[in-house]
Amino acid sequence: MKTVLDVLHSIELLFTFCMTLLKSMVLKLWISFLFVFPALKRPGERLWLTCAVSGFSLTSCGISWIRQVSGKELEWIGDIWHGGGTAYSTIFQSRASITKDNSKSEVYLQLNALKAEDTAVYYCIRHNERNLLTNRSKTTTFQI
Repeated sequence: MKTVLDVLHSIELLFTFCMTLLKSMVLKLWISFLFVFPALKRPGERLWLTCAVSGFSLTSCGISWIRQVSGKELEWIGDIWHGGGTAYSTIFQSRASITKDNSKSEVYLQLNALKAEDTAVYYCIRHNERNLLTNRSKTTTFQI
């Protein structure tokens, strides 16, 4: 008959195994991102998203921010290049700002003066010469 300590030890071993498996799966990802929880924002407020990358340096790769409104096509917001230069869609040019911190491997999207139409799933993606939309990763869903 198993004692409470035996059961706890078994649970600990199972937990350790699961964490090791999860860690190895995460390490195999070419790029990983920081996920944030869905949030509710009010019209007129500011949205601030963080995309934390790993597996490459932001000094050698650019990042794009895109979004997808439910039932619609992907929409490009803007880019930040390895050298720090930026480009924005004309739709977002006056409201969006993309910055980065190379030392933290983080890229940021700030979207000002939110509107109900900004309710979407936002993605950050690594620039890729073959296909811009490979390696995209969901960052968060925001409801305005």
